[in-house]
Amino acid sequence: MERYLKAEIIKLHSLSIWWLIIAGAILPGTIAYLTLFNQDNVSWLSFTHMCLLTFNIQSLLTFSAFASYIWAREYEENTMEVVLCYPYPRFVMIFMKLVILFFVILITGVMFFVATLIAGRMLFDSMIPMEIIGKLVVALLNTGMMHFLLVPMYLCIAVITKTSISGLVFGIVNMCICMALGTTGFVQYIPQCIPYVMGDNLLGVKSMTVDNDLAVYYTLLIGIFILFTLISKKLERKF
Repeated sequence: MERYLKAEIIKLHSLSIWWLIIAGAILPGTIAYLTLFNQDNVSWLSFTHMCLLTFNIQSLLTFSAFASYIWAREYEENTMEVVLCYPYPRFVMIFMKLVILFFVILITGVMFFVATLIAGRMLFDSMIPMEIIGKLVVALLNTGMMHFLLVPMYLCIAVITKTSISGLVFGIVNMCICMALGTTGFVQYIPQCIPYVMGDNLLGVKSMTVDNDLAVYYTLLIGIFILFTLISKKLERKF
């Protein structure tokens, strides 16, 4: 198992898509800064809110594209046959991808947090209030976990299509759905949009409709995680 993990880490070093993760972490703060730079009566809360909403909706593309890429490249670079020769059950491959993506999402969230503080410090003369920092950390921890629970859905699509472009297309579709339905009460029940909606709620702005406790949305996402992990496991044997 340790050998397998080391092999996956070595593959990560040669990835040409790391720029997507960096952009996903830095762009929200940059966009918010450029948008609010010349506006009056801008608060730390409104700035942080814009950053978090942008991050969560953008992450639907970032993590979907990244997850599809690291799976599909096994086929595109003809390394799948070598991987399948490892003396481990095939499901270990899915498990290792999930482990890697967990840390990718964690690192992206940390970079976003730092980039947001830097961009905000350039916009405001005062330091960010500790209350907002606390809410932002809670929102990031929860939405980050929610994004991770969506990962098996992205891997499942990559298992079926065997192409990295599928994750990009799926991510764009999810972004469009969130933006189109963001003002409706129905959006809170679309799994891909839950991080977007809950980020707004956990930060304390609550401009979107949330009718249930946090546990309800976690239950839905955990169900999605288990379902698509099992589907990916079954499909991976066929493909």
